[in-house]
Amino acid sequence: MFGPRRQVNLPPRYTPTRHAVTQTDTDYVVPVVHPSHTTHVHRHNWKYFHNFPHTEAHVHKTTCQEFICPPAHGPRPGFRGF
Repeated sequence: MFGPRRQVNLPPRYTPTRHAVTQTDTDYVVPVVHPSHTTHVHRHNWKYFHNFPHTEAHVHKTTCQEFICPPAHGPRPGFRGF
């Protein structure tokens, strides 16, 4: 009375992908010590020659930005190119 049952496989359907963006800030705390020293020279005919060496430090600041760009679906209405 009933014939064999047929199965039709359809292509998959996709819903739009949901994107979530999180942000994490990291603070780096660097203690900076500024030492000071006083030398008292008592006059006993010794000669002290003082020099003042100077050092430099370079600071490299780094930031990062990430942008989620949705896929393009053809030219926008009114878009004329460059």
